[in-house]
Amino acid sequence: MNSTDFLNLGDNQIVELVKNGLPRNISKTVNVLTVKDDVLFTWDFQSHCVLTLNIKAARENKGVICQKLLPLSPPIFSPEKIIANENGSLLVVAGPNGVLVFQLPTRCPPYGSYNNNKELVYCRTFSLDERLFMCTDDVEVLQVKFHPGSVKDNHVLLLTSDNTLRLYQVEDEVVCIGTFVVGDKPMAKVPCSKMTFLGALGEIAVDFDFGHPEINEKEAEKRPTTRDKEKESPDQSLVRVRDPFTDTESLIPVHQQQSFIKKSEKMKERENYSNFNWPVYVLSADFIITTVDIPLYEKKGYTVKGPIPLMPNNFFPFDKRACSIVCLNSTPQVVCIGSTHGEIFHGVVLPIEEKEDKENQLNTSSSNQGPADKEIYFFEAVDIEFGLSTVTECQEEGYTCPIFLHRDESRCDRYFATHSAGVHTVHVGCMEDLQKFVVSEDSSDVFNIPSTVEYLVCTKTSSTKNQNPVIGFSVYYNPNSIITLLANGCFMSLALINAEIVIPKLEQLVLQDTETAAPSMQDMMKMPFNQHILKLLKKADSHPILKLSKNEEHSLKECHELFQRTVLIFREKIKCHQIAREEIEKRATALAVFKDYQLKELANMNHEKRSLQETAENLAEKYEEIKENQEKLLKRCAKLLVQISMKKEVLSDAENDYLLNLKKMRAECDKFDSVIDKLIVKKNYQETQMRSWKKQQQRKSYTISETHKNTIKDNLVDSSKRINEMIEEIKGIKKQLRLN
Repeated sequence: MNSTDFLNLGDNQIVELVKNGLPRNISKTVNVLTVKDDVLFTWDFQSHCVLTLNIKAARENKGVICQKLLPLSPPIFSPEKIIANENGSLLVVAGPNGVLVFQLPTRCPPYGSYNNNKELVYCRTFSLDERLFMCTDDVEVLQVKFHPGSVKDNHVLLLTSDNTLRLYQVEDEVVCIGTFVVGDKPMAKVPCSKMTFLGALGEIAVDFDFGHPEINEKEAEKRPTTRDKEKESPDQSLVRVRDPFTDTESLIPVHQQQSFIKKSEKMKERENYSNFNWPVYVLSADFIITTVDIPLYEKKGYTVKGPIPLMPNNFFPFDKRACSIVCLNSTPQVVCIGSTHGEIFHGVVLPIEEKEDKENQLNTSSSNQGPADKEIYFFEAVDIEFGLSTVTECQEEGYTCPIFLHRDESRCDRYFATHSAGVHTVHVGCMEDLQKFVVSEDSSDVFNIPSTVEYLVCTKTSSTKNQNPVIGFSVYYNPNSIITLLANGCFMSLALINAEIVIPKLEQLVLQDTETAAPSMQDMMKMPFNQHILKLLKKADSHPILKLSKNEEHSLKECHELFQRTVLIFREKIKCHQIAREEIEKRATALAVFKDYQLKELANMNHEKRSLQETAENLAEKYEEIKENQEKLLKRCAKLLVQISMKKEVLSDAENDYLLNLKKMRAECDKFDSVIDKLIVKKNYQETQMRSWKKQQQRKSYTISETHKNTIKDNLVDSSKRINEMIEEIKGIKKQLRLN
């Protein structure tokens, strides 16, 4: 695998088409390349169309072809920027003198291509204010972005050179929703020049970016509840309803109420989005930042808030010009501003809570501006290198070029900078501490860790004026990599390391006598060892991939100086590796000592474990003995209590209750005795009667039927059983009462 072709794009047809179609007079940095949903879009200057390639499918299958998206109305301007919306339905091709919007067809299998994988695909296009940009030399397009608060992702926001933001909605047709003036319009020009006086003074907006969404509390309070949306009118055939989109009431027939409700449900999502403001940070060339809350759907007034106070004062030099701004996806919001002199400034957005500051800003602001509700504290400025410097020469003084900043959506602490001399990646070092400070509110300084800048691709040396500018750049996330297109047609794809390897955090161990002292765990958890080694290996300057212009002829002196620089780089690398090796050896020795200490501690712990087990067994035996003695003592105490209670003259409550029970049982026994006596008398009487009856029967000499005999026998058996049971019960009671 080629080190500069991580995604294996070099063998694809799109590289040859782009390289053959590039003009030779490209001298400034543009961005005619973007990647969205694994699809690469770039501009073909020769065929005046968009070239597309599914990168993921091309890496897995060799049969994926490069498609050409042909516009129905080709642009009559030179494209300098290509962007795609999030859902992949629109593609914007913009230049200083025009903006063309492609309506992309739906993708289809097997490779996620357009229009059944045809090589030529015709696309419907929309031109935004074509007459304005083509017929007016004073108005140029400076920046184009899709509005992130759009429900259908079809709102395009333009920044033009007349200090105006223009918002368009692209659906079945192009609708200009509104224009928003963010500064004074340039009128007069410098004699013998196309530059205006405002442009010379740096009072022209050069770039903008969207911040984090904010809740619009005023609009949320004005929104009616669902119960108030429908009100009945005096006329029973009409019903009064409220439109949640226009916030107006109207009378409609009852039979149309359901259709109106369905229409309102479709606008419910749009209504929810209108409760949020997406502040637009507008940057001027003189480092003045203002914010604008642009309404997407409701036609209402707007306010330009600012200028935003920048702290500390005099942080920005007066002789430099700003060129780009980017808002990182962090909490709190971190803003990065690039200048044409190779400096990038990092600041954090803070809210303004004091009323006095707002009153002072209101007094100093113009009539069409409101006070700023936030301020920016700039804590750092990093320098980037415009070209590779040789051994005997430093970077060329006075060289300036615009810097374009690109956000990395996968990480909030990293972004990229492209310019005519190459590509840089910038890591904001204090981002993690800043986010922890917001959660924990720790009073420690969060800006201790400086940011690092790495030179990835170099296209120019500091001693030459020939350039090979970057004309296309995008970040690809599957896998994490960057795709760069240079003016000489070179396609580069470099891999990015997105996640850090997490290992046990151990600080350098202090070698001491293991018998007397052990390493402190608090000292061992300050810094990961891998970060320490990476810092040692990155002490030298960044070493970019050199991609110089092929049209330039390098002198022998310059080649010799580059060779000497390379030798010095390798020597410095060897020193760094030697230092890293020594540190690794020290860490290995310290870890060995720590291992021996832990083994000894384990042996001591095992010995203590055995002693504790023996102690536990002894304690268990003692516990059993104590438990037996306690039971014996409890029995003796019970006997003593019984004897004491027997010697008392006054009966206790329990004894009184027992006596009462005995008396009751005695009375019952007496009753039973009387009943038994009566039963015995009855029994004797019946026996006498039976004898007499038998004698009479014998005399009568007649017989009884078998049925009567059996009945009499059964009655006699039952009576005898009852008598025996009562006798046994009486005997048992006598035994209990000891009356025998």
